[in-house]
Amino acid sequence: MFGNNEYWYLGLIIFLIFVGLNVCVFLLRNKPKISYLIAYVIAVYLLVEKIVEYTIYQAQGEHLHIPLEFSALSYFIFAILITFRVKKLDEFGAFVAMLAGLMYSVSFWVSPDTHVHNNADKMVWFVLAAVNHHLLYFGGLLIAANVREYKWKSWWVFAVFIGIMVGYSWLLYGTTNYGELYGKPIIIKITDGSILEPLTHKAELEPWALALWVVGALSLLALLVAGFFLLNRWQVKRREKNGVPADNFPPKWLDTFKLK
Repeated sequence: MFGNNEYWYLGLIIFLIFVGLNVCVFLLRNKPKISYLIAYVIAVYLLVEKIVEYTIYQAQGEHLHIPLEFSALSYFIFAILITFRVKKLDEFGAFVAMLAGLMYSVSFWVSPDTHVHNNADKMVWFVLAAVNHHLLYFGGLLIAANVREYKWKSWWVFAVFIGIMVGYSWLLYGTTNYGELYGKPIIIKITDGSILEPLTHKAELEPWALALWVVGALSLLALLVAGFFLLNRWQVKRREKNGVPADNFPPKWLDTFKLK
């Protein structure tokens, strides 16, 4: 995984950081208030940082450099839902945060050279991407594993809002020249099957192959959502067994900062 790349050591470092974040979540497993505070601070930071980042793009005249990718949207979804304490939807924010961070980290382990070469002329953004994606994962995991209690019956929230994310991305991609300027986003590649091009050597899949791909992708997504709820349920039961409240959403904004 790491050895076939020139920058294999960066892949190893990112892998160790990922493991370290999971260890931190484990060590905080009985500290829901501290976990929530950390996640809240991460959300506020990401919201401010992303607003500044996209403001800079606009000031530089890059008017189509807008949140369209899955990870770019995940930043705002997680940051907004946690910062503004949207209790009925923060589970979706935690899910997309974990998923976007996980996908980025795994892709870095597998091919660190790709990440380095794609960002060779903009090292600051390269470092920020690595830091922010892992903060995103860390914040989402803290909320899902150590803080909140979610119910299976809210699975429809995931279906609706993932559909909205994909529809939004396709709308902007199809009505602007975003692709000509920045290339095809991964969220588009996944939904139209072109992400398989390195394997199939075809820019477009046959209808039957595309249908199989869509079914497979949706099945994988369903498994990831199920895994999210199973992780949450497992940790809720553990907290209850240890006498820690199952759900720790602070009733008031200032309670976020009260650790006692």
